[in-house]
Amino acid sequence: MRYYAYICLDVFKEEKPRIGEKIDTWLEFLTIQDTDKMETFLKKNKSFQNVYERVILIL
Repeated sequence: MRYYAYICLDVFKEEKPRIGEKIDTWLEFLTIQDTDKMETFLKKNKSFQNVYERVILIL
C-alpha cells in the first residue's frame, strides 16, 4: 500500500515546516522565485544545478 502526502507549496513557503531534510530541500527549491535566492540555494546545494539548468531550458 502506498501513501501520498500533498503539500501546498504556498503554505510550505509561508510556514516552513520541517518534514525531512531531503523533502525540505526539494520543496525549498520548488518555491524559490527570486534569482538571488536561487543562486544562494544552488551554491549550498550543488546537486540541484543540473535540475535548475534543465528547467531553465524548458522555460
